[in-house]
Amino acid sequence: MRDARKPVPGPAGQPPPVPPPSPPPGIVAAERGRRFHPRHLGVVGGSILLAALGLPTGHAPAAAANGPPTGVLLRQARYALAEGDADRARGALRSACAAEPGTARGLEAALLLASLEFGRGDRAAAENALTLPAVAARTLPSAGDALLVARGWIALGSDDPAAARLAFEAARSSREPAARDLAAIGEAWASLAGGEPASAVVTLGAVARSTADPVLRTAARWSLARAHAAAGDARRARHALRALRRFARATSFADDVELDLALSELSSGDTRSARRTLLRLARLPGRASGPPRAPGDGPTLDELRLAPRAFVARLAALYAGRPAPAESPFDFLRRALDRDARSDADAVLRLVQRAEGGLP
Repeated sequence: MRDARKPVPGPAGQPPPVPPPSPPPGIVAAERGRRFHPRHLGVVGGSILLAALGLPTGHAPAAAANGPPTGVLLRQARYALAEGDADRARGALRSACAAEPGTARGLEAALLLASLEFGRGDRAAAENALTLPAVAARTLPSAGDALLVARGWIALGSDDPAAARLAFEAARSSREPAARDLAAIGEAWASLAGGEPASAVVTLGAVARSTADPVLRTAARWSLARAHAAAGDARRARHALRALRRFARATSFADDVELDLALSELSSGDTRSARRTLLRLARLPGRASGPPRAPGDGPTLDELRLAPRAFVARLAALYAGRPAPAESPFDFLRRALDRDARSDADAVLRLVQRAEGGLP
């Protein structure tokens, strides 16, 4: 059997052909056998934007004039992002948008381009990117909803809760339940950022009761507790967290819920309950082995204690500055909610002791 590592001889008298360059490390495994899944998109508009919005994803290769096929352009953008070359990624994505302005592939490119522009703080460029798939917005089912959700995230991250709320409200007309739920959570956050916690309570309560996605249900109930606290109802905030604790038991979110509950009890002056909650937190099993969390990877303990409006703004800023531009809001939410909360237990205990007068 021929050794596959040896080059295939070229025609007589000619050197063997030069193999194409290998993609960057870390991309090969992801691309090998890769089948499309909506959570691969990692765009401002959400992890479920294409498949969950009912958009077709299979297309024959298309190419811009004198340019490579759109699929190649999208792979070039992913490789460039893996290498940290955002400028080259933006160029490839713009070409992909121009090649297929009326397909799901072009929509994917526009959403990822908007995410990159948003990440560098250029709201105008991000919103302009969302105008590129104009044909898709008119012809593909639910493409308009995907663009609305994207505009909502951009406005939320730009401290424009009024614009964010309008965009998310419009996106809630989507025919797909998961897309509606993601838009509803965004709308509730916009209400919190806009100083309207009562509206957020109604919206989040409905999502918490109806959504079938466990991550979205956790996000809705977690946000509901903050909405109650913002409305001045500490008792309902604690009740929401205790209900979430029952739901999150035996999941990776269990320690995060216990920490939030201890902070809620502490803020209400109930240091005895906070101590009991911290004891439960200490008894939980440690996190499963995996890659270490990087500094700034999700909200810090101090950020968890921010007032709701400031916390929403900080969360949006963390999303805009996330180290992986291709990470979707869905995956960002899951990462932000799933912190290593046990590592903060000692710091919260010191806060409890200080509140009891045991520490200066």
